[in-house]
Amino acid sequence: MASLFTPCSESLTLADPLALDGGQSLEGVQIAYETYGTLNAARDNAILICHATTGDQFVASPHPITGKPGWWDKMVGAGLPIDTDRFFVICPNVLGSCMGTTGPGSTAPDGQPYALRFPVITIRDMVRAHLALLDRLGVERLYAAVGGSMGGMQALSLSANWPERVERVLALATTGAMPALKARTPKRCRCPPPRRCRTASGSRAAASSSRGKAWRRPPGSRWRSRR
Repeated sequence: MASLFTPCSESLTLADPLALDGGQSLEGVQIAYETYGTLNAARDNAILICHATTGDQFVASPHPITGKPGWWDKMVGAGLPIDTDRFFVICPNVLGSCMGTTGPGSTAPDGQPYALRFPVITIRDMVRAHLALLDRLGVERLYAAVGGSMGGMQALSLSANWPERVERVLALATTGAMPALKARTPKRCRCPPPRRCRTASGSRAAASSSRGKAWRRPPGSRWRSRR
């Protein structure tokens, strides 16, 4: 369905410095974003879609680098749940990303890449950039903010810190807070629970996992249900 409508890829530069939670500010912030649909005369049909950590602004259009379909093209489009015939959909690339919005790879005021000098940013800083974009687009109040995972965190932050800017929130598979240790724990370190399997000889064997070690199924074994 994504082929039935034409996305609008845009990029703008903020005129004012963007204040950050850490006390610093960023000059000349560039925000890359895509829009789908049309903003109505009352300017009350805008939906903000916030992407997750590994996402980007190409929510319902082919990715310009990989050529893959948009990461949510089954949800956003004409006649789909987030109907672009009815809503004006905005999906910005988050602050600190590498897909067009100012991040560590962007050029600092001194002409050199920010690299490790790029300030630490928070979810609320990302939302501040979204609001600056909405101001430029003339959207005072969103019909809804939608996001999953880190995108859901942005949607929740928007509703908690700027409730006057959004009517409703759809936050998926997300949380209001996440400890740093949880965020940095790779999946390979999250050991599976102990299970039992039946070997080729028919005897039962415990398939226990050791903390910190990858578990592998014994050769010749097959899973049995534990119902």
